[in-house]
Amino acid sequence: MRAVVEGLATRLADVLAALAGAPVTAVHADLHLDNILFGPVGAAPPVTVLDWQGISRGVAAVDVALFLVGSLAAEERRAAEDTLLRRYHTSLVEHGVDGYPLGRLRDDYCRAMLLHLVGTVGWLTGADPTTLAGRERALVDAALGDGRLIAALLDHAAAGLVAASRSVS
Repeated sequence: MRAVVEGLATRLADVLAALAGAPVTAVHADLHLDNILFGPVGAAPPVTVLDWQGISRGVAAVDVALFLVGSLAAEERRAAEDTLLRRYHTSLVEHGVDGYPLGRLRDDYCRAMLLHLVGTVGWLTGADPTTLAGRERALVDAALGDGRLIAALLDHAAAGLVAASRSVS
């Protein structure tokens, strides 16, 4: 993990540049289970997403990474990740995104995890860890406390992706 953090310190701009060529879509930017309501099976709509004040245009993989890494335990993510990324890619293609191969989505997904790390660390620099409570504490614990984010970064050899981002930009 140290290599990831140290690499990001000098190559964050390269990671961002590598993401710049990805398709742009509406991005929620805070997509985790606390912001999703699931209806009964067969209900319409089956899912309702809340908390849209951060909506923007951005890289499609950002919400996917935040949701999978932030909402699923490492074992659950590992079991479902490939299927969910394939389904997401299929949906993108069915809705008009072309020229975005599944392999590129996977790389962007990993780069988006790096942004999640930067965002989490940045947010924590302004927080008082002794006063975190309730959902704030639970979200920090989910990202860092049980190792979800760290496990995902290690599973996807994030240090290598940071280094490789320099050659993509």
